[in-house]
Amino acid sequence: MPLTRRSVLAGSAAVIGWAASRAELRAQEKYPPEDPLWQPSREEYVNNDTDRPWAQTGAHPSEVGSRSPFVDLRRTIPMPPRNIYMESSYTDWRMGGAGGMITPSDLCFERHHAGIPLIDPGKYQLLIHGMVERPMMFTLDDLKRLGAERRFVFWECQGNGGHRMSAGEVDPDTTILETLRLSSACEWIGVPVRTLMELVNVDPDATWGMVESYDAAGMNRSVDIDTLWSRAYLFYSQNGEPVRPENGYPVRFMIPGMEGNINIKWVRRIKFADHYFQTREDIRYSDPVPDGPYYQYSVQYGARSHIITPSGGMQLTQTGPREIRGMAYSGNGRIAYVEVSTDGGETWQMARLHDPVLPQMATMFTLPWSWDGSETKLKSRAVDETGYRQPTHEWIAKHSPQGIAYNAIQTWHIHPNGRITHAAG
Repeated sequence: MPLTRRSVLAGSAAVIGWAASRAELRAQEKYPPEDPLWQPSREEYVNNDTDRPWAQTGAHPSEVGSRSPFVDLRRTIPMPPRNIYMESSYTDWRMGGAGGMITPSDLCFERHHAGIPLIDPGKYQLLIHGMVERPMMFTLDDLKRLGAERRFVFWECQGNGGHRMSAGEVDPDTTILETLRLSSACEWIGVPVRTLMELVNVDPDATWGMVESYDAAGMNRSVDIDTLWSRAYLFYSQNGEPVRPENGYPVRFMIPGMEGNINIKWVRRIKFADHYFQTREDIRYSDPVPDGPYYQYSVQYGARSHIITPSGGMQLTQTGPREIRGMAYSGNGRIAYVEVSTDGGETWQMARLHDPVLPQMATMFTLPWSWDGSETKLKSRAVDETGYRQPTHEWIAKHSPQGIAYNAIQTWHIHPNGRITHAAG
């Protein structure tokens, strides 16, 4: 376009107008207070005009990031009653529809037996003793100087699912929150227990270790020596930051693939012996054998899967294509495959597993589906790399009615009006 006096004047006016608008925006700027932990709230956004965000300056950066004021993610606290000796908080796997497999640290579930202890990391000490050649005390800095390993781990309270479903009772109002509320999945970094066992030189005749917590309950569990050598960890990092206090700060003992109760938080000591320690927690958690005795030391999880969306409590408002999305996991190792049924178990389709598929870690699965508005039932079933197949609700109700480690195939009943409820089968 040729340069003319008219175009020059028009351009100058545009520049002047732009400069004036910038000056006005600078006059609107708000500066954060001196508090280094200041968080921008919705009121800190100039003019608060969400219809024209480009016409105003935004909030200043802060030393600690925050979620959008429009995002409301939180744990669920069961109330009433609240008992300091049996407190918990729940993780909602729907996470606002995000559907990720990593649980944000501040949304991981909690289960405490005497509240959350306050531990000064500078005073922290871990005692390794008993049947060892050299009893030793380790500080947090000592542990961090040892060789670190990184693991992605799914863990859960064995009370997930509850005794009512295990006993054959089914509440139609059950949602995925009730099903998976006491479970989470995170990235962890720490030192393998075997490293400390080598340093203290555990006696070859030792067969068990007793792991104890710093909490007021003196929470402790027996762990067999082979597990301690092969797959136990002392984690001090969770999702790229120090372990959260409610999840065991400064150090948490954890065994990927084993029941949540054995993953001792705020670990204080590990004692080795040639006998089973018979702690009160060991007595509480056991599994019956069909037509036989109970397994007292029953700590290994099998395979499980859950359709997260669509699921109980949700409402389908329109027919047509959508995606079924869920989570699968096995304490035995990796998930081999997940099958999904959209017709109540009459036929099954292979779901897509999303990478990475890691051992003892939540694995995302999806399946394209189109709802035609008719009544139907959704199910998923997982098989892990050992060949273990997720059991049916009927099998659990018959052989494992006490409600520990409930991992049966779950059924969501879709009604013609789009309402989704929980069903037995």
